[in-house]
Order: sequence, then C-alpha cells, then structure tokens
Amino acid sequence: MGIYDRDYYREQPRYRRRRKNPLANFSAVGLIIIVNVALFLLNGIFWSEGNQLTTHLLMTGEAMANPLQWYRLITYGFAHAPNTLGHIAGNMLTLFFLGRFVEMRYGKKEFLLIYFLSIFLCGLVWGLFNFNEPAAMLGASGAISTIVILFALNFPNVQLLLFFILPMPAWVLGVAYIVYDAFGAAGGQSNIAHGVHLTGAAFALLYFFSRWNFSRLLTMPKPGRKKTPRGKGIGIFAETDDELLEPDESASSLEREVDRILRKINQSGENSLSDQERATLRRASDEYQRRRR
Repeated sequence: MGIYDRDYYREQPRYRRRRKNPLANFSAVGLIIIVNVALFLLNGIFWSEGNQLTTHLLMTGEAMANPLQWYRLITYGFAHAPNTLGHIAGNMLTLFFLGRFVEMRYGKKEFLLIYFLSIFLCGLVWGLFNFNEPAAMLGASGAISTIVILFALNFPNVQLLLFFILPMPAWVLGVAYIVYDAFGAAGGQSNIAHGVHLTGAAFALLYFFSRWNFSRLLTMPKPGRKKTPRGKGIGIFAETDDELLEPDESASSLEREVDRILRKINQSGENSLSDQERATLRRASDEYQRRRR
C-alpha cells in the first residue's frame, strides 16, 4: 500500500497548487544543450561575418587583467568554434549520452553546480597560466571532461561504444581520456586546451573522492526543524516487499541492476526500457542522494 492510500495522508487539507516553473520540465543536460546550440546558431545567423557574439563570450588571457571582463570565466563555456560543427557536436553529444546518467546520480541542482563550477575553475586555471596574454580559449570541453570522469567513476563497468564502434568499459575510457590529455599537454603544440581538460578531470576526481555535495552546503536548515533520524519516518519507503533488503544487500543489488539497465540503454537505446526499469533508475538516483546527505 502506497502512502497515498493511508488515512492520515488523505485527511490532509488541500492547498492551492503552485505554478510550476516551465524550466522544471527540462533536465539540466537538456537546458545546457539548448543554450549552447542557441548561442551557436545566433552567432551564425546574425554575426556570421565577424563572429561578434562568440568573440564577446570567449575567454582571453587579457580578460584576467580586467575585472570587468571576468564574466568570461563562465561565458566561454557556452561559446564554440563558429566555423565547424565538430567542436560543439562532440561536446554536446558527449554531454547528452553521459551527462544524463551523471545528472540522474546527483540530481538536477547538484549537476548544475558541478557543471558551472567546473567551467569556472577550468577558465580560472587557464586564465592564470595565460595572464594578460593575447591567447583565447572557448568551449565546454573542460566541463565535459568533468562529466566524463564522473561517469567513469560512478559507472566503471558500463560498456560504452567509443566513436559508436569500439566497445570498452567506462573506467577504461576515463583512463584513456586523462592519458590522452596528459600527453597532449606535455607536447605543448596544439589547438586543443589539454590543460583545461586535465583541470576538469582533476576537479571530478577531487569531487568524487572527497564526497562533496554542493547542494547540501547551499541549503540552510529551516529554523526549528529537527532532522528525522535516518531510516525512520515516512520519508523512505518501499513499494514492494522485495525492496525491503538489508542495507548492504540492497545497495549492491541495486547497483548491479543499474549497471544492467545502462548496458541495455547503450545497446538498444532509452526507448527500450520498461516502466519498471525506469522506476529502478529513479529509485537509484533517490537512494544515492539520500546516502550523500
């Protein structure tokens, strides 16, 4: 019996429903992709000759010496090379395929905080190394590196298809990602900001192993409200008896089931999921958030 069937729940007075934020229907990944694509198209349609919009968004070493230009520490992450589709397509496709599961793991608010902090830190590190230099940098690659590494850390055994052809576990992709950028940064001569990628990867590793939770830090407890002891009250409940397992057994079995579902998505697409499998993914996300509180 669900909580909605309980007498004490039905007797609660009804309150006028609040208006929903229209953006609430979009995932964080969806919103980020929409903004990036919109800015790319706007630049191409209205400023195709001089790329003025992209020029105002990208990060430069000279901007670090001018506090009025520090907004670029964020905006550069939403600007992509205007003369090619490869730059924005590669970043947004990676975000779409991997970012959704990272968002599911951490939640929408936490995902956005991770993403924007990654953009800021990557831009800051690059700006300090190129302080007052005419060099320029743009693109979401640093934040994408953070998402790739977080995916590999959270779902290490999920099979991925590199370039849609080469199968490999997520942890191998994560290691290869870091090794490639390390060699690229050591080489020095490249149009790719390998150092920015490595900064994003380092941020992901630090976040994961330090067990940070930015949402919790920003959420102030309400005055007079006492925290319910974990495992008590009606905040956590199981819909079926099968979910009432011992904590260790429940966590391990749920993790295995999530890995199986992710492999199925990788092989057959998200539309192949049953309602029960979708519910399992939602429950796994809720359970992970509960553990991090």
